[in-house]
Amino acid sequence: MPIYLNEQNAAEFVDMPSAVQAVRAAFAAQARGEAINIPRTRLAFGERRLNLMAGGGRAPDRYALKSYGSAAYHTLLYSAEQGLLAIMEANLLGQIRTGAASAIATQAMARPAAGKVGLIGLCPQSGQANRVLRTAQIRAGAAGARRRVG
Repeated sequence: MPIYLNEQNAAEFVDMPSAVQAVRAAFAAQARGEAINIPRTRLAFGERRLNLMAGGGRAPDRYALKSYGSAAYHTLLYSAEQGLLAIMEANLLGQIRTGAASAIATQAMARPAAGKVGLIGLCPQSGQANRVLRTAQIRAGAAGARRRVG
């Protein structure tokens, strides 16, 4: 029987350094041909949209499907041997994953002694920027976003 994890569980169980490590391992597995990442598909249903993403890896043999629409975000985690393992609320998990991917990209592109960063175009996921900056041990930072009207 699958477990159910809510947003509060994600906040309690997932920290940015662990997320960065997991996302880096997933990227490396994908580069070795041991994992797949299926790009987001957007399905229109009149005024509403359902977004779907999926991916998985061979070791361990796990795969997941994330869907979101109408402000509801969920991930289904599967095992090839045991079937459905977990149903997870995934808004915060998605934000953490996005932050972790951003941290990895920043580390890959930054000069070795870099200690300053500028963030442009912050969105609702901008809360993860603080976690990323703390994880990367940035000495100085600046952030900017246009103000939304309406």
